[in-house]
Amino acid sequence: SIRTSPQIEGSRAISFVTSVVGFFFTVITTMIVAFYWMTEKAIIKRVVLGLFPLTSRDRAHAIWDEIEARLGGWTRGQLLLCLVIGAFSAAGYFLIGLEFWLALGIWAGLTEIIPFIGPFLGGAVAVTVALTDSWQKAAMVVVFVILLQQLEGAFLVPRVMRNAVGMTPLTVILAVLIGGAVAGPIGSVLAIPVGAAVQVV
Repeated sequence: SIRTSPQIEGSRAISFVTSVVGFFFTVITTMIVAFYWMTEKAIIKRVVLGLFPLTSRDRAHAIWDEIEARLGGWTRGQLLLCLVIGAFSAAGYFLIGLEFWLALGIWAGLTEIIPFIGPFLGGAVAVTVALTDSWQKAAMVVVFVILLQQLEGAFLVPRVMRNAVGMTPLTVILAVLIGGAVAGPIGSVLAIPVGAAVQVV
């Protein structure tokens, strides 16, 4: 069993790295699709609305516009959350005295794309960097990340998304939990825009 334990740890590390790389690959792919969606939006909209009978086309057009407005609000809200968490993280790491505090803050902002668990993913790297200095500093980073996660989960995400997409804080939390349970991190990311679209329909 002693001989096999390093292999187990190695496989876990490979699995974790693969999951992270796969997630960011999916995010980049989604951004590319979103770009082409914006460039071809008028044609797609015309084709989709053409599938509806004339009697319900006006209603379908109104629903389309409302969903589009909600998705735009979600994008702006997500960017705001990334900026806030990135700035808070960079400031906290700077005050703690971490090396590469700016890079770690940027990383925390990027991982904020994943609601609720984003600060933990960003904080894991910061803890690793802190451990190269001292365990006391690593402990301070752990406490800071937990407090930031609590702030994000209980206050920032529900309120920002309520203003951005019109979903109540409870609906936002439930959507993220269900999305994460169904499709993992990607489901958590897409839960709010999908939930907003379903709410409109």
